[in-house]
Amino acid sequence: MARAALLIAVVLMVTIFSTGSSGHSNPDNEGPIVIEWFVDNSDGDATEIEDNLSHLRYDPGVLWLSWHPGVMVTDDPVGNHDGSVRAERMGIEELPAFRTELQPLDGREDGNTSDVESQLEDYVTNTTIERLAEITLELQINDGNEREGYDELVVQAMVTPLTNLSDETVLYFMIVEWSHASDESTHRPANVVRELMPRSGLPRTAGESGMVEFIFDAKYLDPANIIIEPEHAERWGVVAMLSGHDIGSDSPRSALPGENETILATAVATVPTRWQLATLENSLPWIIGTLVIITAMAMVIHAERRREMELPKVSGKLLPAPSAGNQIRYRVAIDIKVGSLPAELLKVDTSPPWKIRRAPKRQILAPGSESSWQLDVRADEEMAHRGVNVHVSFTVEGAGDGWVMDLRLKPPRDDEEE
Repeated sequence: MARAALLIAVVLMVTIFSTGSSGHSNPDNEGPIVIEWFVDNSDGDATEIEDNLSHLRYDPGVLWLSWHPGVMVTDDPVGNHDGSVRAERMGIEELPAFRTELQPLDGREDGNTSDVESQLEDYVTNTTIERLAEITLELQINDGNEREGYDELVVQAMVTPLTNLSDETVLYFMIVEWSHASDESTHRPANVVRELMPRSGLPRTAGESGMVEFIFDAKYLDPANIIIEPEHAERWGVVAMLSGHDIGSDSPRSALPGENETILATAVATVPTRWQLATLENSLPWIIGTLVIITAMAMVIHAERRREMELPKVSGKLLPAPSAGNQIRYRVAIDIKVGSLPAELLKVDTSPPWKIRRAPKRQILAPGSESSWQLDVRADEEMAHRGVNVHVSFTVEGAGDGWVMDLRLKPPRDDEEE
């Protein structure tokens, strides 16, 4: 049991320190496919389309972003200004609408027809995306308890173009609400973009790398009503999306007419929880306390196990015997198996209303020995329904005096033994 307790302690420490101090993502040059869904959450028909395509939100090959343009929605609790900005840039004039890799679905103005589900699934199934840049994304937290939720969310992206990019290339940081606490009063969409921040100071030459950083503090989080609770931070994430033009081997320049803007790279990271942010310094008291508790539990369990091996074990049962006058009489069969230490049998007695006869005498019992006795117990006839409590008292060498083993025996007609 002590080994098990030690194993638990090791697992706890590994769990704590295997989680880093920041959320992060690894670069992936082959996707995922970006699907942008522009919708009014109060539109029941659009909600049905979203539900029918909900499996795409959990597809590792799909990055589903839900936009809710504030100027185009009516009673949408997550309608926001940044959704309006994105809708205008994507040429959205009517909701609901899809943009796949910045373009409408093939043959559809906005993709809001009755067969949009099958059309979108066919697009996802038959489309592969090659990215032209690498992004490594890391999140860090600053929390001084100055506001509800984390105070600041620090986003750092290491960007490395794999080809030369146009001067119009922009890196977008998006705070995304992956999921929301259960609210039965209204439909709550998933993967909602709640805050959008474009950044331009990035490398645009193939092979160069540069760090782009931005801090989402109270002046950004509060107007967007973003509250990232430390215990449930995994409900939030950050998407970095590099959008621009591939100019090949050309020197840095602006995009030319006909050169389509594309999504050059994406990266995703989930906001770390309080436990994932734990460092050795602030975790040390908790670790020490946990180890002390586990060690104490192991010592108690070990002591109990050792005591169990040292002490005698007593078992018994009631057997019928001829009655005498107005008294009911039973025979008590007692078996004693001595533990690892020598024991002295001091006394065998019963609780009222039963009286005992032919009790074994005081005697020394050798370690590991087994002994059996039969004794009589009697009580008035009207007490025949009462169970018999037999007390066997010992002194155990090395474990002290005053050990009493209790046998609670029921009359044999109940066909039970304890």
